[in-house]
Amino acid sequence: MKGNDWSELIVQLQKKEEELPEEGFFTRSQYEKKWNVKRCETQSRLNRFLEAGLAETKKFRIQTGTRGLYPTLHYRIK
Repeated sequence: MKGNDWSELIVQLQKKEEELPEEGFFTRSQYEKKWNVKRCETQSRLNRFLEAGLAETKKFRIQTGTRGLYPTLHYRIK
């Protein structure tokens, strides 16, 4: 790719809009607040749900505090 191609690609990626998560999908930090536990415990619980097939993950492009629009992993517990 030429220099202009890269810059054009970056501009196109930045133009993407925020994706609202589907119903029932939450980020790890949202579960952390919901369950009132620390980050480590939240991730452990989510991992156990995933391993048991009781949860699914999907990335949604959301507005983050430091990165702007960024694909962020969301979890849905079945």
